[in-house]
Amino acid sequence: MTPLAKYISVLVCLFALKTGQIYSRDKTDSLKNELKNAVHDTTRLRIYGELINEEPNNEVWSGYTEQMHVLAERNLAKNPSEALKKIYLKYLAIAFNYYGMLENDKGDIQKSMLFYEKAIAIAEKINDKNLNAEIFQNLGYEYQKTGDIAKAMDYFQKSLKISEELNNLDLMATTLNSLGTVYKSVGDTLRAIENFKKSYGILNKLGDKTNVARALTLIGSVYYDAGNMTKALDYYTGSLKINEERNDKYAIANCYNNIGTVYGVNKDWPKALTCFLKSLEIQKEIGDKYSIAASYRNIGAVYFKQNDLSGSLKYSLKSLELSRELGFPELIRNSADILSKIYRKQKKPAQALEMYDLYILMRDSIRNDQNKKISIEAQIQAEFDKKEAVFKAEKEKEILQLEIEKSESTLLAQQRKSAVIISVISGLLLITLLVFILFRNHSRKKQREIEFEKSALEYEQQALRAQMNPHFIFNAINSIQKYILKGNQQEAYDYLARFAKLIRIVLNNSQEKALQLDQELEMIQLYVELEQLRFSNSFDFDLQVDENVNGYEITVPAMLIQPYIENAIWHGLMNLENERKGMLNLAISQSEGLLKIRIEDNGIGRDRSKEYRQDDSHRSVGMALTEQRLMMINKMQEYENARVIVTDLRDEKGEACGTKVEINIPVK
Repeated sequence: MTPLAKYISVLVCLFALKTGQIYSRDKTDSLKNELKNAVHDTTRLRIYGELINEEPNNEVWSGYTEQMHVLAERNLAKNPSEALKKIYLKYLAIAFNYYGMLENDKGDIQKSMLFYEKAIAIAEKINDKNLNAEIFQNLGYEYQKTGDIAKAMDYFQKSLKISEELNNLDLMATTLNSLGTVYKSVGDTLRAIENFKKSYGILNKLGDKTNVARALTLIGSVYYDAGNMTKALDYYTGSLKINEERNDKYAIANCYNNIGTVYGVNKDWPKALTCFLKSLEIQKEIGDKYSIAASYRNIGAVYFKQNDLSGSLKYSLKSLELSRELGFPELIRNSADILSKIYRKQKKPAQALEMYDLYILMRDSIRNDQNKKISIEAQIQAEFDKKEAVFKAEKEKEILQLEIEKSESTLLAQQRKSAVIISVISGLLLITLLVFILFRNHSRKKQREIEFEKSALEYEQQALRAQMNPHFIFNAINSIQKYILKGNQQEAYDYLARFAKLIRIVLNNSQEKALQLDQELEMIQLYVELEQLRFSNSFDFDLQVDENVNGYEITVPAMLIQPYIENAIWHGLMNLENERKGMLNLAISQSEGLLKIRIEDNGIGRDRSKEYRQDDSHRSVGMALTEQRLMMINKMQEYENARVIVTDLRDEKGEACGTKVEINIPVK
């Protein structure tokens, strides 16, 4: 997902929070007065439920839930009539459901799920399908949060089935949105859109304008992720129209930002800038600092694309200042990234390096936080699975004990029950055996996949270590020494600064399996500049990137191009012996779903270069590793049908006049 797409996801979440339930103080006061005058406990339980729905404060909400729980259990202990017992059980289940929500807010997923399980057991006992569907929804959210998509989907489907049976349109719309969100998270665009559109149809029928606008935004975000900017723009515009009718300023600002991002992808910078500025104006009015900082960065990025470095610097600095004040690492990272590019274009290496260091620091911080979160969630899930297994084992033991006790009434009943128990145990053993076989096969398959991926990573690391060979580093240091001995301190400083930056970029990128195309080209440009300095500009370099290639969105395998560039310089151009001026061309284009990379030099060709080589082993290994890496990438289905074609160029006389390398990989 691109940084822009991540930002849209954040805004959608904030939008949902801002436009959520509105707290009505008048209604709450009225309910409290009604509670004081209530005569029967069933009335008190109903009022507690309504107060919880109206109360946004978790501490107050927790208090009402506790009172509901105590009151329901106290009345159940009095052995009430069947009708009253059913009512008290219902509110006890509701209390457990609310406990689950409260534990979820605290981040204790383990306790949250246990409370939901208790609530489901009671709801099933009293056959309250509406309550069951609501709890299924909550359990689905929990499993989605822990990354168990299969279980999340299962509970959402159960909730949807019940809501359809009961024709509960509100619940149907909510569940369809939940399913759409799950499908969106796994990249199933068609099903995500299908569920969001069904929800939109129901909400439109109910006349719920707030959620209709939100549904349009969700559909637009799916089309955006799928790359269909025309559809995304239509739905974002539709959402904007409804929100303007409702005068929901936060939602309007969000819509302008979404529309601006679409124009940005389409490279319609004037329209994108207009939308971002409108969004910023409203955000300032409502005081949404997070969105203000993000909008400053978006505006700075648009000015940068228009080559207005002054305007870009102004807004990007504002974004960085506010982001630091708020303390959001992702906002700081994005601001530092654009500022490093601005300073680099302004020929300010010190400031550019400072911002680049800040970008790396924030990027690593975000990764560490994500890794910690994944680790904690894994620990929580493991603990929950352990306790859930114990809980289910005890429950099965209780059921078996009841069966045994009942069978003791007569010998005939005992024989029948024994037969049933034997059948059940046999079935369980058979199921256990099947599960064990399936689990073992799955584990073996997973192990093979892990070994395969490990092998691929080893090839990548070998290829990366082959890039910056000892000859290059030794010659680079000699070049620096040459400048110093000749008294060319400024040239030595420039060369050393570029050399250090290149080494740093290579080390940073060595941890990545894939990079943005712009990042890869930035490293290539810097590498070629160093080689030109070292060889006294004995060759020219031309980099051409077609307009339809978006370097910020397209990714390529890390360090894929550099070996061929180095090979062209060392074995093609450096051995020309003043026959002609060296020329190295790198062209990037995109067509028919393929990213086409062409590297062409006018050197002496591969056959003659063998006569000059003193150390052919490194390049042979480096090129072989790169080809093996492409084979591994194909097998892992990361970039299917990735291939490289090397062609010897010849003049009219049939003599070698250069080499052409073509790398084709699917756009990703």
